[in-house]
Amino acid sequence: MRTPKTEKSHLKQMAKENRKSLEQYVEDADITTLTADGFDAAIIGVTDSVDVRVVYDYETCVRVLMADGMSEEDAIEHMSFNVMGSYVGEQTPIFIRTL
Repeated sequence: MRTPKTEKSHLKQMAKENRKSLEQYVEDADITTLTADGFDAAIIGVTDSVDVRVVYDYETCVRVLMADGMSEEDAIEHMSFNVMGSYVGEQTPIFIRTL
């Protein structure tokens, strides 16, 4: 298990790499997408549909919130009500739980 400082550093590096990959994909495909602010570390891909949507890993989103100081319980509640409960149109990001 990582220390809180190394976890935050690891997530920051993941965010940088994921954002770069997403930006390259968007540029190459000549499309636009909506993203969830602060959760770049959790990007795992995009949908292959008419309205391309960015896909996030739910558990990594919770880790991001915890690295920012939330308890696990608060992070889960925040995800449920403030993130996943938001609809911002047809390109609203998707959050998945892996099995």
